[in-house]
Amino acid sequence: MSQAIAPESSESEQFAPVADPWDAPEEAEPGANWYLGVDIGESRIAAMLWCEDTGELHPIHWSWQPAAGAGWGRAISHQSTYPAAIYLTPNQRNLERWDGSARRSPTMPWTGFAAIQAARQQPRGLLLSQFKHALGRAVSCLLPPDSSLEPKIAWTDTQAIAFHWLVQGLTGLLRPLGVARSSMPNQWAAKRPQFSCSVPGWSVEQFRGVMGQVQGVMVSQPAGAAEAFRFNAREAILRSQVADAPEQVMFLDEAAAAAIARFPEDPKAGNNAGTWLVVQTDVGRTQLAIVRVRGEEWSTATHQFAYGAGDVDCDGIAQLFCKDPEKRRHFGLGDLPTPVPGKVDEALRQKWRYRLLDWGDGCSLLNLAGQLARAKETMGLALGEYQWTLSPEEWRAQVLMPWLDCLNGELNHFFSRSGAGPTTISEIVVLGSLAQSEGVRDWLRRKVPGVEIVEGDRHLVSRGLAQGFSRLEGWQNPPSPYDSLFLLSEILQVAPDEPLSLDQWGERLERRGINRRACWEQIGGIFEGTFPPGLLPDDSATSPIPASSRTHPGYLALQEKPLFVRHGDGSYQIYPEMALRWRRYLGPLLARSQQGLTDPYPVIRD
Repeated sequence: MSQAIAPESSESEQFAPVADPWDAPEEAEPGANWYLGVDIGESRIAAMLWCEDTGELHPIHWSWQPAAGAGWGRAISHQSTYPAAIYLTPNQRNLERWDGSARRSPTMPWTGFAAIQAARQQPRGLLLSQFKHALGRAVSCLLPPDSSLEPKIAWTDTQAIAFHWLVQGLTGLLRPLGVARSSMPNQWAAKRPQFSCSVPGWSVEQFRGVMGQVQGVMVSQPAGAAEAFRFNAREAILRSQVADAPEQVMFLDEAAAAAIARFPEDPKAGNNAGTWLVVQTDVGRTQLAIVRVRGEEWSTATHQFAYGAGDVDCDGIAQLFCKDPEKRRHFGLGDLPTPVPGKVDEALRQKWRYRLLDWGDGCSLLNLAGQLARAKETMGLALGEYQWTLSPEEWRAQVLMPWLDCLNGELNHFFSRSGAGPTTISEIVVLGSLAQSEGVRDWLRRKVPGVEIVEGDRHLVSRGLAQGFSRLEGWQNPPSPYDSLFLLSEILQVAPDEPLSLDQWGERLERRGINRRACWEQIGGIFEGTFPPGLLPDDSATSPIPASSRTHPGYLALQEKPLFVRHGDGSYQIYPEMALRWRRYLGPLLARSQQGLTDPYPVIRD
């Protein structure tokens, strides 16, 4: 992440990426059922179209054309992925709430190629990247203009932004897909589009016709994603008009999607069997997935731990670049404890990343650490007055091997829990620069001998997402078909003042069409005070939500008392006062969202 400022421009010019320069689409051939896979990666976005009738797969490409006279360099054409980057101008960065007096939607931040170009101008704005996991930390949904409940999120050691910019930025990133399938008004017809998307070899009319027939959108999510992630991502999908209705949007773990893309072509073939291990490294997370296929049936198991590629880079800085006190003081690290290589310590390494991103040469130092991770021979590195001569062997011994020891323990635990093992794996898929590094692949070959290792990319994930629609009926362990936020809303609607037994609660919910057997564990959690993660700002020890947001009186009031009291006979009674507070909180939040909670969102198609 770096800081920058965009060229001077009006607010309408900043919103120019949503302009629609195309004529009305021609009708596509009737009867075709198309599905869209959208992979929201840490650094890139990828999308794939899949036709249920023919099995065709078509990757979507992005292009960017600078506005006339902007002086931003050459156009970018037919890129197979799109930068997952958001740029905030200084004014946007400091905007805490919506401007209600303007009576208009807040302006879009610069996104994608435009964000990267803006960040290269002057260093006064803020470039956001690698925000995927942050989307699950809170819920932002156009709260009222006079509300101060909008949480902030820390982006560096000293900078925090209003959380809504993450959702608004993701909306802008997805807008080219929405423009391609909608009849958005062309408010800036005189301008050339700043970005667009297409399928190579297709005409604009053909692409728009197919996008208009998309029946469902499958979106990637991290392993163990909080419900807030799905709520925020679904909101961005709907605001950008990539889908028409919330029930069209579904989610699948990205590591599982990568395995689906490697499944045999014919699910009914006799040789359609295998077990895939997926190892994915993000900045602050490592995700694991085991996906088993037996005929037309398949199942998934996932696991994640807070020790990823960015954490390994921090270990490299601590162990190789800044071992002596002088260098640590120079790079602003002097007062921080040193992370222990191989030990999961999310809070401490998060402090290191924040400090480096906030310090003058910190970003450059992180880039050097990344270079060393990919080096195959001794390198001479320099940054300002400091110079280093470091070898790949030093990096492997002091940085990589401790992380591999940690991975080994997590993988052994995952094997034990899932019932898999090295002898059951038929193929390994690695995602992310660290997972794909030579040292990690060598280690995996020894851990799981004789198995092919496939280097995946965002296209592999988006392909698996799109094809996932054809596999839903064979999914043996899908998640609950009910969002916990939906169940909480339903419980608040049916709750009387008097206590009810669990059976009586279940009967009330069943009369509203809810299959309580499919979600009884979730319902029991709500009775015991477990709310959907992120519905209230994350208050964990490693939360990037500042204390000023987490301790807002409005949020504290929702936690002052339990929503339910459990009586000695096992019945549960709702606190009327707390129920009123929750209704007053959820009501405006949902009223201003694109997704109501009148119906559950399906996991498996009928």
